[in-house]
Amino acid sequence: MPRANLSFAGLVGGGWRELAFEPFREGITVHWLLKGGPVEPSVAILDYRPGAGVPRH
Repeated sequence: MPRANLSFAGLVGGGWRELAFEPFREGITVHWLLKGGPVEPSVAILDYRPGAGVPRH
């Protein structure tokens, strides 16, 4: 199955700051750009507070 080539214009230039984020883990919020299914990948922007982290995966 071919993979889509995704482009999210404006994010690198600071546009991500205007997105709505939701809680993800302690000290981390998330904005989902694309939610995959059980076997498809997801694409998200994570905003980490100082000292926050996630387990290696």
